[in-house]
Amino acid sequence: MAWGALHHPNVLPLLGVTMSENQLVMVAEWMEKGNINEFVKADPNADRLELVCFSLKVVTLVRNRRLFDCCSSKTSPKG
Repeated sequence: MAWGALHHPNVLPLLGVTMSENQLVMVAEWMEKGNINEFVKADPNADRLELVCFSLKVVTLVRNRRLFDCCSSKTSPKG
């Protein structure tokens, strides 16, 4: 499982897996501010572009099993 092999400060560790209502469920730490949807609803000033960029980096990280620097709008792109 790719998630279990990831070790990065911005990715929650996988604590385990279980079955619930005939579906495989992956278990991670409880996040006080909830998931990304709940976070954005609670903070209308959240930087959505930053969140989308970071989410894409995480998807790529999982797909390639590589670690990336956190995407930041404060960093200029390297050409």
